Amino acid sequence: LKVNHWRISSKDVVFPEAIMQGALNIGASSIEVSKESTVQVKDFVFSPYLKYVHKPEKEIFLAIHTDKIKAQDFFDAMPVGLFPGLDGIQVEGHIQYDLNFALELKKPDKLLFSSKMDDPDLRVVKWGEANIGMLNTPFTYTAYEDGKPMREIVVGPQNPNFTPLDQISRYMQISLINTEDPFFFRHNGFEEKAFKLSIVTNIKEKGFKRGASTISMQLVKNVFLNRNKTVVRKLEEILLVWLMERSQQVSKKRMYEVYLNVIEWGNNVYGITEAAKYYFGKTPAQLGLGESIFLSSIVPRPKKGLNYFDWRGHLKGNMLRYFNTYGHIMTKTGQIGVDSTTSAYGFYEVVLQPHLRPARPVFVDSIDTLDMGDDPLLFDDLGSGAAVDNLEGVSLPKTIKKMSQSERQGEETAEPEKRKRSIFDKLLGRNKEEKEQTEDEATKNPKKEQK
Repeated sequence: LKVNHWRISSKDVVFPEAIMQGALNIGASSIEVSKESTVQVKDFVFSPYLKYVHKPEKEIFLAIHTDKIKAQDFFDAMPVGLFPGLDGIQVEGHIQYDLNFALELKKPDKLLFSSKMDDPDLRVVKWGEANIGMLNTPFTYTAYEDGKPMREIVVGPQNPNFTPLDQISRYMQISLINTEDPFFFRHNGFEEKAFKLSIVTNIKEKGFKRGASTISMQLVKNVFLNRNKTVVRKLEEILLVWLMERSQQVSKKRMYEVYLNVIEWGNNVYGITEAAKYYFGKTPAQLGLGESIFLSSIVPRPKKGLNYFDWRGHLKGNMLRYFNTYGHIMTKTGQIGVDSTTSAYGFYEVVLQPHLRPARPVFVDSIDTLDMGDDPLLFDDLGSGAAVDNLEGVSLPKTIKKMSQSERQGEETAEPEKRKRSIFDKLLGRNKEEKEQTEDEATKNPKKEQK
């Protein structure tokens, strides 16, 4: 069977002959492919189980089981052209796989999901079109935007913008790991808990709100795959990550080094060298804690990076909670020192390059009558949507003191020591007393008529 559809592949897909044995059970409340069913494609045999219950509550059950088989039989059974990156791959060894999935749509928190691959002697003899082994050598990476190639980037010492991992700030390395994939150096390419949480969250939100991609998956997607968001491409990504991690031909450190040098960090900004220079005029080695946390925060939405800065080049207050969250995690796990908390994990040291800052507003809010001091936490609390009178735990400047109810009432009835000026008085450079004095003189000495 030959299929050509852009949603599946940009090439013709040739499906080999398959034989299915089993039973299809259709009842009043469910439809089921029996557990005794088997599917054979060439020499690859597996047992599928599928059940959909539509009343009284909607439920989905899925299971896949294989006996211990030759790994090459699995890859030979794949439709030609369906997973282009795997076309021509040659492997040795054996695999055995089990998948179990159960979901009640109205109770997603009770999701059952487990995926286990037994592949102790699997070895890649020859890579297909997606040559994972090339990650160990200098190569050319093509950056895409909206499915269109933007430019080619050499990932290697020939490119002056390539930065080896040991020349990238430690703050940058640990910040990105914590925000993108905390268990990157320990997992085998996949994080089952994150995957389950993604399914549950997306079902609750009735849309795609949370992903489960690890750094390994992001690396494979960026370097080896097209940008078509289809189930087929996701399956290809999973298969390539499995082989990359299982083969151990590329070390975790090298994966992370390549990842840091190719991911997007802004409009036509790719790699940590370009990002550090673009936002802060620095090298990757010079990045501080605050700058590193900021750059890590925009990886999921790189083109929105400039939106987090005000006209002075400082971060907007709504970013402080993010800094406190990940700064606390890194402190608690001993990755950074406790003294980092004294400056809100570098939040106030992040300053955007002048030419990238938004224009200064026509009118800038200011407070003339109160000396607010230099306590930035107060300004952040007021600016982030917190209640104005909720100042518990905030260090107030000495010029602001709490008043009792009687003091407030007394102040409301008393004549203020200094009267506020209207915006017109400010523009004319006069105070209110001068305005009233001018008006009184005009009343007392009206202009005499000309004789």
